[in-house]
Amino acid sequence: MITKIDSNLDQELDKTGHSIRWILNTLEECCSEYVEAKSEATVVSIKTVDVSVDKGYYSRVFITTFYFDNGKECTLALKVPTFDMLDEWIKSRESAADENPETWKAHLQTSHNIECDALKLVLPFTNFPAPKAYYTQKRGVIYDNGLSDTEAPGIIIMSAIYGSSLGLFSTATKEQCISMAEDFAVFHDYIDQTEEEKWKNKFDSQLHMGVHLREAIVKAILKIGEIHPEAKKECQLLADMDFKSYSQYALKSRPAEFSATTLIHGDTWNNNIIFKKNPDGSLGNKVQAYIDFQTLFEGSPMFDIARFVSICSDADVRRDGTPAILQAYYKKLTELYKRRRKRVPFTLEMVSELYDLAFIHQAQNVALLAQFFSERKVENKTVMEAEEAKMNLRAKFALIDAVKALRKLKLSEKFNSN
Repeated sequence: MITKIDSNLDQELDKTGHSIRWILNTLEECCSEYVEAKSEATVVSIKTVDVSVDKGYYSRVFITTFYFDNGKECTLALKVPTFDMLDEWIKSRESAADENPETWKAHLQTSHNIECDALKLVLPFTNFPAPKAYYTQKRGVIYDNGLSDTEAPGIIIMSAIYGSSLGLFSTATKEQCISMAEDFAVFHDYIDQTEEEKWKNKFDSQLHMGVHLREAIVKAILKIGEIHPEAKKECQLLADMDFKSYSQYALKSRPAEFSATTLIHGDTWNNNIIFKKNPDGSLGNKVQAYIDFQTLFEGSPMFDIARFVSICSDADVRRDGTPAILQAYYKKLTELYKRRRKRVPFTLEMVSELYDLAFIHQAQNVALLAQFFSERKVENKTVMEAEEAKMNLRAKFALIDAVKALRKLKLSEKFNSN
C-alpha cells in the first residue's frame, strides 16, 4: 500500500491502528535512522507491506518505507498487536472448538507487553542478533494514537530485518543448529552480566508451564499414535504425564538446582529466526536476527535450543547433531565467561541433562504443530499430504526419543498422572 503525504495526515496508516501524523511525529522524536535519512527534507510518500501473513497470529508487521523529497528513503518495521488474525486462526481450526477466545486475547496483550520490555533489555546486547527497537508502546494503556474513533492497540517501531526464515516443512541443518546454540551462549553471557533487577521477576510468560493448550497437545500426541501405531505406547505414556508438574521440574526446579537459571526467549522456531542469505540467495548458517520476544521467562538455558532442534530439524539431523550442538554451546559459554575471569557454574553433563528435560517438553509441541499444520486451508492437496506426512514423521521420532530420554533419566514413573 502506498500513501501520498498530500492526503489527510490524520487518517490511519494502513492497518497500523495509528494515524500518519502520529507515526511521523513519533519517528521525529525517537528514531535516529529516520531523522538521519530525512534531514531537512519532507516525506512525500509511505509504502507499507504487511509481511505477517502465514507468519504469526498475534501481530501485524508492516515493512514500512518512507520516501523523502531529497531522494533518500528509510525502511522500518511497525509491529502492531491485533486480535483479528488470531480470531480468524482460532475459528479456522476444528481442534479449537473448546478454546476460549478471551483467554487468547489476554495472552496477546501479555505477549506484546513482554516484547516491549524485552526489546529494551536486549538493546545493549550488541553481539546478539536482534532487531533494534526505536519505540515501544504497550497494549492496554490509554494513549493518543491520533485516531479518535480507534482504540490504541500498542506498537513497536524497530529496524527492518533482511534475510529469510526456514520453511515450515524444511529441516534445519546441523550447522544452523550449532550456530543457533552459540548465539544463545552469547545471550546467556549477556544475561549473566546484566543487573538482576533488570530481568529477575520481570518476565513470566506461562505459555510453556504445562496448562496452556495441554488438552490440544494431548489430542495431538494421541493422533500421532494413531497415524504411527508403532509409537502408540510412547504416545500414551506422554499423554498421561502430569505435564504441569513436569514443566515446573524441567524448566524451573532442576535448572535452579544446577545454578543454571537464565532468561529464555521462549519461541525459537522457524518463523521467529531470520537467517542470513548466502551470495547465491540460499539460506546461510548464521542468524540475522531472532524476533518475537513475546514469551520470555526465567528457566532452563536449554529450552530455546531444544525448541529449535526438536521443531525445526528432522530426526536424522537431530540425532546426529545433538552432541556437537551441546558441546558448541558449552564451549562458547565457557570462552565468554573466561574473558570475564569467571567460571560457568554448571558442567557439560548438567547441560546434557537440562537439554534432555527440555527436549522431552518440546517434543510434545512438535505433535501440536503437526496438528495445527494439518488444519491449514490450502489449494494443493497433494503437496499438503506430503507436508503433513513429513511433520507427522518428525513428531513420531521426537516423541519416541522423548520417552527414551524420560527412561534414561528414570522419570517415566515420577510424572505419570495415573
